[in-house]
Amino acid sequence: MKRSSTRRPPVRQGKVLVTLAVLLPTLLAIIGLIFDGGLLTSEQYVQQHATDAAALSAAMDIREGNPHAIDASVIDVVHGRHGLTDVDVSAFCPPTSGAFAGDSQYVEVLGTGQYRTSFVGLLGGMRDTEPRTRAVAGVDASTPGAAVVILDPLPEPLSLSDLPTLVQDVARLDSLDEALQQTNLDSVLSTVPLLSAIVGPLLDQEVSDELLATATETLDMVNTNLVATSLPALLAGLEIEGVGNVVVEGAVHVNNTWGGEDERGCRAGIAAGPPHAVACMPLLPTTRLVTPYLRVAGGVDKERYYLPLDPDDPSPLQANRLAVPDPLADLPVPSLQSDPDNVVSTPAPHQDVVDITLSVDAADDLLGRVSGALSYLLQPLFANLCDPLTQTLTESRFQPGVYNSITVLAPAGGVQFEPGVYIIRGKNPATGISLCLLGPIQVEGVMFYITDSSDYDADSGAPDAASPADSPPPHVTADLLPSVVIAPLLPGGRYTGIDQVGSPFHEMLLFQQRSDRRPIIFEGQHLVGNSDLSGTIYAKWGHTLFVGGAATHDLKIVSGTARIVTVGTTTIAPRTLLQPAEDVVLVE
Repeated sequence: MKRSSTRRPPVRQGKVLVTLAVLLPTLLAIIGLIFDGGLLTSEQYVQQHATDAAALSAAMDIREGNPHAIDASVIDVVHGRHGLTDVDVSAFCPPTSGAFAGDSQYVEVLGTGQYRTSFVGLLGGMRDTEPRTRAVAGVDASTPGAAVVILDPLPEPLSLSDLPTLVQDVARLDSLDEALQQTNLDSVLSTVPLLSAIVGPLLDQEVSDELLATATETLDMVNTNLVATSLPALLAGLEIEGVGNVVVEGAVHVNNTWGGEDERGCRAGIAAGPPHAVACMPLLPTTRLVTPYLRVAGGVDKERYYLPLDPDDPSPLQANRLAVPDPLADLPVPSLQSDPDNVVSTPAPHQDVVDITLSVDAADDLLGRVSGALSYLLQPLFANLCDPLTQTLTESRFQPGVYNSITVLAPAGGVQFEPGVYIIRGKNPATGISLCLLGPIQVEGVMFYITDSSDYDADSGAPDAASPADSPPPHVTADLLPSVVIAPLLPGGRYTGIDQVGSPFHEMLLFQQRSDRRPIIFEGQHLVGNSDLSGTIYAKWGHTLFVGGAATHDLKIVSGTARIVTVGTTTIAPRTLLQPAEDVVLVE
């Protein structure tokens, strides 16, 4: 017989419930801490991102020379662009703490937010907290000092005629007549009144014929000794061409935004190009640009055309970069107020100088013909005048002052410009060129200031001194004649800028009025000595065409656009460099 039994179920003691009841506040606190901590971290991250962006924006104001806009910039970035209207933001320039305290090139931005907890406060924890963020950004050099700076971001098309075409009008009769009048022969003949009436007409005719022959000889030399310049002049903001390399011992900065390649071979700039911001060998693949740093706002034709100074270094190209400011923006125009030591406000005796200097052999032959046409009684008297006449015909010396135009033809040399500033405020009536120097001329310690302001006042610098430095002038649709044509033609010439450390124009050689878009042509392939050319060429919105030979030049170029043509290897190696490019960096 089976006996039935009934099992009692185990007694539940409720330990889990008790444990849960005990730990529930702790669990809720942990969950709240995780939840609120995550939200707070996210808010802190967003606020830090906004603070960093505000510091970078403020640093950009410093870079652009607008430090007064810093406060408005940081508020706009944090409150406006990021929508953090509850964040109290403040900026300090220079920073008040950290490694960059006291440095006005940096700015410190502090942000203080407001965050209300969702769970922690319900459990007796902190209900409100103030996340704090800090960022420091500034402006720092990102390249070596510059030797070539190209400023115009979007230039208009431009073409140039060949040099023979540009200067052919110097052989016009009115130009030759002006040159004859300026030879000052009468002052020599007047010392012997008996000869003046007899020899004067004969000497004038002989000199006139010889001036024509010399002008023709000079034009022939221009035609045969110089490279062609009639190619389209704006295939790029900066063009490098010729046979050989252009070596620049300094950074090259190009603000042109035309497109092409960047350092990785990817597209850069506003379009694929051409035209490009920089083009090496736009027509023939025979040239390279060698430089430690090439900074371009746009792109280049081919990345491989640009080489570093040290073959072991990486490519110098950096494309799609911020434009650089004009390194000479603060340079004053020449006047007695800006540089009384080098500026002379006196108008020159001849406003439109036309000087044709003969060779010694040509002068001797000319005077021999004149002497042979005189009677035996007059020949001894004339012989006494031959030396001063030879000097007058073969040598010219110019002084600083105010000119309308200067045209000098000296195929055999013999011309010297005394140190100082030459203000040229017009154009030659025949050629339309302001400054034309052909031949191995001595120009040492000189700056030429070229302006199209016919009423330029050398005492005050008006009206050029009041012209806005950064506003581009209107583009001209017609072809522009150059303002300057310089061609030494033969070795022996020398061109050096002002050499006076205390002068604002120290190392300046050519300074064109900022609003003047006319091209400058410097055909310097015959300046073969390493000290034959030194100084700075400055044409803010103009075009500079420089032709160099196998020589090293202490030269800097700041221009709207430029073409550098090399015959051999041309080295641009200035003793002092222009300011480096600066970029905005976040440092703390």
